[in-house]
Amino acid sequence: MPTREKDSDANDSSKDAADDSSPPGLSLRQVLRGHTAAIHRIAWSPGGDRLVSPSLDQTTRFWSLEGELVGMLKDSAGRSIAAAWAPDGERIALAADNDILRLWQVAAGESLRTRSGGLGQVTAVAWAPDDSVVATGSLKHGVRLWDAEFKNFRSLTKKTFEAVFCLACSKHAATIAAGTQSGAIHIWSFEDDAELKTWTAHAGGVFSVACSAAKNQLASSGADGVVRLWDPLTGKLECELKGHTAAANSVSYSHDGRLLASKSADKTVRIWSLELEECLLVLDESVGPTWLPGVAFHPTRDILATLGEEDRIVRVWDLDLAELLGD
Repeated sequence: MPTREKDSDANDSSKDAADDSSPPGLSLRQVLRGHTAAIHRIAWSPGGDRLVSPSLDQTTRFWSLEGELVGMLKDSAGRSIAAAWAPDGERIALAADNDILRLWQVAAGESLRTRSGGLGQVTAVAWAPDDSVVATGSLKHGVRLWDAEFKNFRSLTKKTFEAVFCLACSKHAATIAAGTQSGAIHIWSFEDDAELKTWTAHAGGVFSVACSAAKNQLASSGADGVVRLWDPLTGKLECELKGHTAAANSVSYSHDGRLLASKSADKTVRIWSLELEECLLVLDESVGPTWLPGVAFHPTRDILATLGEEDRIVRVWDLDLAELLGD
């Protein structure tokens, strides 16, 4: 059973900030410590006041923008592997590796609904921007769309569909994108569940997809180490960003769509200018032995969260756009 707990270990980032040796254009804001195993992903709430970090240490932690631990969900039966905030920022969908899917009320610290069994090993969760459905992607059952209370679902894919590694929802076109093990990207419409487009995006698996908040554009990264930008309705390649020397595990757009962050198994985070189509800076960040999404831009501010120390801590950075872009 999941329980809501308080962490007895205070998060003190003062020493980390004092030791900051970040590249020009970045300054270390906080270091969030407490997890004892790899953090499986990080995600800001829609309003940007909280950050969630589900971890393989069987806890999901909630942090304030100021870097304080404000809540923790501990599950002795499973390990948290995916999380997605509801558009209202008050609820969150959580998936664990014991085939359990939860709808969690964050402020109250209580479960609103739990689904268990038959989920097919969920790897990704994404919430539709209009709060109509919650999408899950899994290794065995493709993509499912659940009602916002997790009572019923409908499948977008056939039973023989390949493993899904990542999901992203667009607010511009009412669509959902799924990246798969074979390297393909699939696009469906929320309105009628029609598959609009499919194309091969990467040599090897697609590890991350992200939708721009500024325009109808999709970013992807994968096993080939290349970051690519697409028109999601046509599948047209708009840009390739090359520089990583190993698999690119995660991508995230800045709130204004001008920047893209990517993290790679080559132990670096890169920040790219999408206007210039070039890398602005490289940040060294160690990674764990497995693929884990490890970057998240703040939804309204020039702030970036990254995973470090083999994915066991979260570092939060302030970006200096004047330094990076000459603003």
